Amino acid sequence: MTQSNYEIARATSVCAATGRPLNPGDPFVAALFEAENDTLERRDYSADSWTDTPAPPGLFAYWRGTVPQPARGSGLALPFDSLLDLFDQLESAEDPRRVAFRFVLALLLSRKRLLSIVGERRATPDRPGALLVRPRGAEPTDPPIEVTDPALDEAALAGVTEQVAEVLSIDP
Repeated sequence: MTQSNYEIARATSVCAATGRPLNPGDPFVAALFEAENDTLERRDYSADSWTDTPAPPGLFAYWRGTVPQPARGSGLALPFDSLLDLFDQLESAEDPRRVAFRFVLALLLSRKRLLSIVGERRATPDRPGALLVRPRGAEPTDPPIEVTDPALDEAALAGVTEQVAEVLSIDP
């Protein structure tokens, strides 16, 4: 796994299907697509121009949101509910890039206190390690969610974290 797999453009605030601007208050869908050079490409769509049935070719993941009022910089910030939906959407991912994306997303969500890290499962020869997390507000008796550890080295993890935070328009 290399950092180059995560070179993703920031939000454009323009619908990829229609070319119309996405304005504050507009519902939108942000989608990540696998590009030819094994990177991820972000495309933003107005909610009424998006269709995921059948899934567009190369679709990696997508999330829904509402364009917020500008607060910092440019781009589309994401409400935390959208981030949690994206995290849930990637639950059954087996592709190494999706696994790494979900892992980094879990770390970012824990930093934003939307997930709590409650433990870890160490790797064994027949099973990868995992973070054990619970959503904010979950009962301590609720079973934790396992988030597979992609075993990135520190430099790769830092780079992927920064790039994922940038594409999601959040502070890491």
